[in-house]
Amino acid sequence: DEGTWITDDMEASYTRLHDMGIAHSIEAWNAEDELVGGMYGVALGRCFFGESMFSLETNASKVVMVHLANQLRQWGFVLIDCQVESDHLLRMGARTVPRRHFLSILQSNAGENPGGSHWTFDWHWPGPEA
Repeated sequence: DEGTWITDDMEASYTRLHDMGIAHSIEAWNAEDELVGGMYGVALGRCFFGESMFSLETNASKVVMVHLANQLRQWGFVLIDCQVESDHLLRMGARTVPRRHFLSILQSNAGENPGGSHWTFDWHWPGPEA
């Protein structure tokens, strides 16, 4: 009823993880500098764990997810864990991974440095004048 499931403790924890360079917010802003969508998650090694997405404008979270996937690929990430299978994510190319394979991916990559990842995207929307 209060509009959010994110508790004060969660916010404090994710803020601390962000300060440590582990938690990240990926955002979409419109031409009027208004936040219109995004997601946040945790990066461990070459694995990213998406925690939650939101859209205030149609498809804004999808745009964020596509650009995040492209950027993480450039940085050498091997996994985006979506946590819960949904039709929405399957349409975007997600696939279910058997637990044994998932654990193998984590074991091989969670401690690896992705190299070059500084969490500033290399891509910028050219805008309507381009």
